[in-house]
Amino acid sequence: MNRQRGFTLIELLIAMAIFSFFLLIVVAGFLNVVRAHNHAIADNAAQDNARVAMDTVVQAVRDSAGVTNPGPDSTSNTLCLADPTGVDKEYWVQTVGGVETLMKGDGCTYPGTPPLNQVAITSPSNNVAVFSARNTSSINTNPKTEVELTITVSSSNGTATAGTSCNSNNEDRVFCSVVTLSSGAVAR
Repeated sequence: MNRQRGFTLIELLIAMAIFSFFLLIVVAGFLNVVRAHNHAIADNAAQDNARVAMDTVVQAVRDSAGVTNPGPDSTSNTLCLADPTGVDKEYWVQTVGGVETLMKGDGCTYPGTPPLNQVAITSPSNNVAVFSARNTSSINTNPKTEVELTITVSSSNGTATAGTSCNSNNEDRVFCSVVTLSSGAVAR
């Protein structure tokens, strides 16, 4: 009797199960690496944007002649700086294209009146969740204005829609990172 050589059906099923198990481990590892890479990109973008925004505002406080808003020992989501040139500068958060953006404008205005020459400080790929300024100076104790600043920026890695996706609870949120920076500055 002539017996044919080859694999039995059971041997093929066992080999396929082992191969599938190893393939599953490799794919899961690859997905974890991609997820970590995406989060690192978002984290770097958020940190860079928060740092640029914070550096810009801190430098503006240092170059200013003083802080007119917020008043001593108060907190505000806008910052009005007396500029030596005579044109006050205002910093605030505004929704631009569905994204909360840190803005700068000429002239400190009342609510409802937009400042002139508005410029975005943060990029449209980021979302400024919080901007607050707290004047810690007391006129009686310290003639120089001290301001505590807090900026929170969320950023996507470019895969998710910026701003709105970072704030919503959906699958794109895993591609976002949130960074909070705090700093103090003293007007000259």
